[in-house]
Amino acid sequence: AAYGYASNGTAILGNGYAGSATGTNHGIRGLSTGSRGSVSGSVNVGGHFQASGAVNNYALTTGNGNVGIGTSTPAAPLHVSVPGNSDGFAVGGKNLSLSTSYGTGAQLEVTLGDHQGCYVKVFITGDWGGHSAMAFLGEYFIQNGGDGYAEPGMIIREVENTSGIDSISSQIYDGGAYDSFQIQFKLNVPSGASTQTATGNLTYQIMGQFDAIS
Repeated sequence: AAYGYASNGTAILGNGYAGSATGTNHGIRGLSTGSRGSVSGSVNVGGHFQASGAVNNYALTTGNGNVGIGTSTPAAPLHVSVPGNSDGFAVGGKNLSLSTSYGTGAQLEVTLGDHQGCYVKVFITGDWGGHSAMAFLGEYFIQNGGDGYAEPGMIIREVENTSGIDSISSQIYDGGAYDSFQIQFKLNVPSGASTQTATGNLTYQIMGQFDAIS
């Protein structure tokens, strides 16, 4: 193991040998001195950083960069769980390719277990070339009553300020997999309009119960 010291007295410890791919604590550990207490962390072979000790509920996942608070398996770029439950509150975003038809390429998909529900809020913006800047806000309730029950939830509200004649609309679709629900979007354009497609960005907030978000 190798040690180093910062000017403030913090010790930096690398467990294992440099370049080694073995060991469960291969990485960096920071140790405070004096009355500041201590916080430690480890970087494992899979690329996780996880704080331990008093703050062992924080994690950074491999590859996708999701951050979890209260969960080591975050389902979104930021996922805050609630006590005794892996669900809770999630925040993230994705790019969209929109057309004049509802499609699986223009969606937010949420998977949740039987007899679970969640609240979803989305905001879409982007450049609808030759038309307008897109501005759409949607709020939804999604519930999964269990296999065999058609309970996709409801649209709470849609607020659209793209243009007087150009707009975005949405629908909730249970895509055949009972536990998977899609919020799909489409463009509404005047008949004969030259621009039938647009690209945008969707940001979302999800509260409640969920297993996966894509």
